Amino acid sequence: MNKTQIYMIVKNEFATKKATAEAVAFDNMQKVLKDPEFFALHKKERELIFDIAKNKSIKKPTEELSVNLKNVQNAIISRLKILNTPLEDLSPKYDCKICNDSGIKNGRTCKCFEKRIKERLIAESSNNISSLHNFSEYNSKIAKNQKHQDQLEKLSGYMKSWIDSTNPEKPNLICLSGKTGVGKTFLTECTATYALKRGKLVSMISAFGMNNIFLKYHTSKTEEKVSVLDTLMDPDLLIIDDLGTEPMLNNVTVEYLYLLISERCLGEKQTIITTNLSPDGILARYGERVFSRIFNKRQCKNFQIQGDDLRINK
Repeated sequence: MNKTQIYMIVKNEFATKKATAEAVAFDNMQKVLKDPEFFALHKKERELIFDIAKNKSIKKPTEELSVNLKNVQNAIISRLKILNTPLEDLSPKYDCKICNDSGIKNGRTCKCFEKRIKERLIAESSNNISSLHNFSEYNSKIAKNQKHQDQLEKLSGYMKSWIDSTNPEKPNLICLSGKTGVGKTFLTECTATYALKRGKLVSMISAFGMNNIFLKYHTSKTEEKVSVLDTLMDPDLLIIDDLGTEPMLNNVTVEYLYLLISERCLGEKQTIITTNLSPDGILARYGERVFSRIFNKRQCKNFQIQGDDLRINK
């Protein structure tokens, strides 16, 4: 399920919530209006409110009318007590007092709406990542040599602190390189589940899957393009696994990989890339622009994991 689909679900959810609150208040009002005394007071209140507004528009005194209105409103509260109906039950009880559960305030999306979309997106990514490994299973001792063990141990601590960090100067991208089986993917899976538990939106995708999204974006109609890249652009943490194993598509792979990395760094969103390629291999395959993004020391951190295939050790 992409962001556009979730947006529509949340929009319908808010519309239902708003309509329900208003329907409950309307029903409560209809019940108390059946009481003749309340009906008369309610009618008098509306008349006084109208008269005050009219006097204000023509700059006539409103003091006496305001006193009368206050007396009527006090009488309404007293009558509602007898009817065992609190005054607040006659108005819709919206969850959000800013947008009244419309999701929109002053033509812009309300924070409550954005929060709900993110909750749904996190739940969706959690469902997709629920089978991945976590740090409780992480065991650096499986590595044969001490250097490999120490590196894996330090990396686990670094990844946790990187996810938790609120420092705006922290790197936005981490590249984990090394030959097959040294622990790159396992480490990123643990990082993904750790980030999810911290309330972050996470997406983990193979380089092949990423390339397919690039191709779909490239061939989509203009009005459809924005939603195509949601899976890659929206997550707080995006993990691209096995960069270098995807087919190279002319005018697609390199261009959109550069765009993706640039936009995510600009938006200060965290990205992890795993690859079997060396820095020279990345330069040769993707060119200078992508290379300079991945190895930009100000925004990115690179780790080359040295060691033997852990799967053989198991």
